[in-house]
Amino acid sequence: MAKICLVLLGVMAIACCATPCFAETSTVEMPAITAPALVQVVGNTDAELAPTRYPEFYDFSSDNPTCGEYLKKPFSAGGMSLAPLWTPSKYGNKSTTLAADPGYVLIQGLQKKSFRVPDMHQNTSKLLFTWTVRVEGYKLAAYTIWPRLCTPWHGSSNQRFPGGQVLTQLYINGKPLGKPAALTIPDAGTSSINQPHDPTLTGSCLVSRGDFTTGAFPENMDIEIRWYNDTSMKIVSPKSMRNLLITFVPVTTQE
Repeated sequence: MAKICLVLLGVMAIACCATPCFAETSTVEMPAITAPALVQVVGNTDAELAPTRYPEFYDFSSDNPTCGEYLKKPFSAGGMSLAPLWTPSKYGNKSTTLAADPGYVLIQGLQKKSFRVPDMHQNTSKLLFTWTVRVEGYKLAAYTIWPRLCTPWHGSSNQRFPGGQVLTQLYINGKPLGKPAALTIPDAGTSSINQPHDPTLTGSCLVSRGDFTTGAFPENMDIEIRWYNDTSMKIVSPKSMRNLLITFVPVTTQE
């Protein structure tokens, strides 16, 4: 009987010693995981982008046939058809040009100022930027020839507005990231009645802290989607038909 009592006391002692261990295990808490966050920006006004190239001068009737042939010749072959608008004509008034190269400019409405990555995820997160832009290409009225392009010039000029590329790119704090996303706009034609061409341009860019010279996300990020019109047409993006999505994705495991 004494031996049985001793055995029971031993089992109770082991149980008492083990209880605190089980209690500690049951109260361990796992750190909370931040869910991905999504920010959407929508352009709620019409956005327009001026052309950067002359049209194609495909036919003429003039008292200055030398300049007429020069206009018809492609820019790539030394002529003025589809030349950048800041190219002076060698037969016209060389003191003025129609425009300067604008570079990439902001698409109205597609910007987010002072965007921040939470401090706890500065080193363990990525940002995915995706954008969709509806673009419509419109031909312009025919360009006047005298005096900017040809001097003298008395006659007619027929002009065509062929297709070309519109490009978009992500900018953060004024600097481009990733590669441009491009879309070819169809020919706008030569007729007096014009229907717009309206394809949709999409782009995306995944950004991590290593994409910045400091090796960390900037404290505040001014985010913009910019575009460039490499055509002879006027480009329009209608209101509410373009958006920017910013997806903040915390990286919870690293291998």
